[in-house]
Formats: sequence, structure tokens, C-alpha cells
Amino acid sequence: MLAASIMHAATVAPAVGELEIPLAAAGSPVLAAIDAFNKGEDVKAMKLARRLAQKGNPEAFLLLGLGYELGRGLEPSREQAVDSYRKAVKSGNTMAVERVIRLLVAAGDEKARKEARSLLGGLLYGDDTGLASRLLGEGLLLGWFGGEPDYKQALHYLGNATEKGDTKSMILLGRLLDGDFGYRDQRDPSAAIEQFLKACALGDTDAMIAAASRLLMGDESVRDEKLGRVWLTKASELGNPAAYLVLGNYEETWKKNEQAALEQFRSGAEKGQAGCMVKLADYLLKARGDAQQDTKTALDWFKKGGKAGDAYGYVGAGRMLLAEDDRSKKLEGFNFLIAAANAGLVKIQNEVGEIYLSDRAGVRDPVAAAAWIGRASAGGFIVASYNLANLNERGIGVPRDYNQAGRLYTHAANTGHPQAALALARLHQLGLGTPKNLPMAWALLKATEELGHEDAKGMLKELESRMTAEQIEEGRKAQAGFKKLVEGDDPADEH
Repeated sequence: MLAASIMHAATVAPAVGELEIPLAAAGSPVLAAIDAFNKGEDVKAMKLARRLAQKGNPEAFLLLGLGYELGRGLEPSREQAVDSYRKAVKSGNTMAVERVIRLLVAAGDEKARKEARSLLGGLLYGDDTGLASRLLGEGLLLGWFGGEPDYKQALHYLGNATEKGDTKSMILLGRLLDGDFGYRDQRDPSAAIEQFLKACALGDTDAMIAAASRLLMGDESVRDEKLGRVWLTKASELGNPAAYLVLGNYEETWKKNEQAALEQFRSGAEKGQAGCMVKLADYLLKARGDAQQDTKTALDWFKKGGKAGDAYGYVGAGRMLLAEDDRSKKLEGFNFLIAAANAGLVKIQNEVGEIYLSDRAGVRDPVAAAAWIGRASAGGFIVASYNLANLNERGIGVPRDYNQAGRLYTHAANTGHPQAALALARLHQLGLGTPKNLPMAWALLKATEELGHEDAKGMLKELESRMTAEQIEEGRKAQAGFKKLVEGDDPADEH
């Protein structure tokens, strides 16, 4: 359990599949190291790379950087990875540029951010093939270099990169124009699809997937089922199995044809697409489409999907195994949920915490519970903020702290969690962590009652029996100043 609970640090660097490293010559000696790396012979690859790096080979420095970053054949070390990438960058290796920039940004400190910006600035005024402009645009959009995101500057740099033929920039620009980064008032679906189609024409299969998903399920002004299917067919022919996931989702949610959806998900799963594996598992588990229920095969596909990179595969496998009576299977299932939580799923982080509290997996640990629920709360999951407030109020897993409980209840109530409003009203009634304030308690209960919550009615009736008319009127004035409570357990919920 201890090993399963270790939280692995994530970076914003892109994943590495089979390496396609630009070489100085077809007969370069680094080819053997690349081949070993691609085959998973990591120790051999790193030995060869180290030998070649001593002679100044830039691709060898890149390989060493990957080894340190990913822990493949070398002890993981961000510092050593950055150092190796820097050496590769000096020799003009473009793949190393992107890796080192993303690692510097992930470091999160001002010095690393400045180095990343400076490095990109130097490349921008040198021989920029579009990469530097794209990374600058992405960084300005996401606030990599400190300060607020800069939409106009991001638009400018991504535009420059697209003019140089950088297809990844076309995809980013398309997403930006489609409102993916939150600038809904600037949304232009037609301009977005134009960028995706430009990248499609240059053979980028990720762009084909992006374009097709919008042509099939996007804004009505750009929908074109026939063209969307054309690009998905092209993407699958070129080896991108994500086409099956998009088409399966389209058949399932838009055409309401689960049998056709199942066929797509099965094809994608068999070709290694993680999302399709998880969808296929769900169909087999629930006997959807024309599938016969097959829990054993469903569990296998959930596990494969998780291992292939879709954390919801671990969620599916974890929940299946936790439902078993066998303690060892429950423990295995809990470890799968921990893997999903470590992948950043805040709802699952909260669930892991709840399991540690309930002893459902056979390992009760209130301190670990509070840590996981706190992590989910910090990630914006409102149910977790309510749960963490409750732990602070009761002193479970953390020292009792009514002030912190009140802050967390307030945050959750303002974001639409009715039980948090009831709990906050209780603190105001009792004067826990705050001066006793019956009008404020009344206002909270009244706002919650108006949403139809039965618990609030009884609490409100009991409270009014102890209040004067003047206090109730004061409560009405306090209620008018509230941020309106909304229905629903958690507006930040995940699927």
C-alpha cells in the first residue's frame, strides 16, 4: 500500500513514442542507440548514448535527456535531463528544444521561466521554423512565463508559426479560435475549422481528428458529417486510432446507435487506442450494443486502457475489484484507483480519501484520507472542499480547526454545495470559528430551503423559534447579499 500511495511528479512534457530523431547522416552511429531505446532496451540505449555524447553527438544528448526525464535506463533526474537537453539544443536539435522548454516551465520557479523565455527569444530571431513561435504562443496563452495569459500575443505568435507551416500551431490556433482555452467571446468556429483543415491538407493526423470531431459534433455552422467521416477514414488509414474513438462517440451520442459505436470502439481498442479500450470495457460490463456481458474481458480491457494512458481505465478496473468480496482483490482495486488519482483525476482523489476513511479496502488511514481529499479540494473539486471542511470541524486526519472548516464550507456553499451551506449555518448558530450570528445562520438556511432541500426546512423552523422578529429581518437583508446558491452537488464534477 505504501508503494502504491507514492505520488509521482508529472511534467508538461509530451509523451515519447517511437523516436524519430533527425540525424546528420543515415549511417550515424546513434542509430543503434535509438533502435535500442525504441525496443525498450533502455540500459543498452543509455550506455551507447553516453559513449556518443562524450564525442559531442547532439542526438545522444537528446537520448540521455529522455533517459533522465523518463527514468528509462537512468535514475530519474529533472536537473540532469535539463542539462542534457541544453547540450542537445546548442547543437540545433529541435526535439530537445521542446523538451527542455516544457521541463523548465514545469519547474515553476522564476529563474527557470526566464531561461525558457530567453531560450525561445534567441531561437525566434535565429532560424525559427515555427517551433519557437509556437512555444511562445502556447506559453503566453497558458501563462508559462508568469503574469496573466496574453490572448493577443498568443494569437500573434501562433499565427507566425502557422505561416511557417507548423501544423501543431495550426491545431493550437484552431483550438484557441474554437474557445478551448476559455476565450468564448472571441470564438469563431469557421476560422477554427479553417486552421484544422490547413493542417489536414499537410497530412497531420491529429488535425484530422480535431477537424472531424468538430465537423461531426461541433458548432452547427460548421457541421458536415460526410466530410468529417472522410477525414476520420484518412486518419485511420494513416495509423491514428483516435479516429475510432471520435466516430464511436459520434455513433453513441449523436446517432444513438450503440451497436455501431461498439464496432468502432472494438476496432480502436484492438489497434491500441486507450480511450476505445475503456469504452469497450464499459460496453462489455453493461452489455451495451449487441455485446454479451463479459466481466472478465471487461476488467482486462479496463486494465489495458489504464496502462495505455487513459486513467479512467484504472477507475473502471478499480471499482470492479473493490466490489469483490476477496480482500486481496479489493486491495488491488484500491491501488488502481490510487493510480488514477495520481494521474490528476480530482474526483478520484476525493474517492480515495473517502475509502481511506471508510476502511472499504481494508486499510483505514485518516491522515492519508485528509491528504487525498485536500489534494482534490486544491484541484477545484467542491465536494472535496466540503469533505475537507468536515474533517477540519471534527478533527479527523487533521487538527480540529473551526476557522478552516468555516472557510472551506463558505467556499463550497458559494459554489453551489447545499450541505456546505447547512454546515456553515450550524457553525454560525453555535459560534464555532466565528462569532455567534443567528441572522447569518437564518439567511443560509433560508437560501437553501428555497432550493427545495428538506433538511433546511426543519433546521430553519427550529432556529426561528429562538429568534426575534428583528433578527429575522436582519437575516433577510443578509440573504439578499449572498452569491446565489445553485442546484447540483458540484459544478466542477468530472465525467
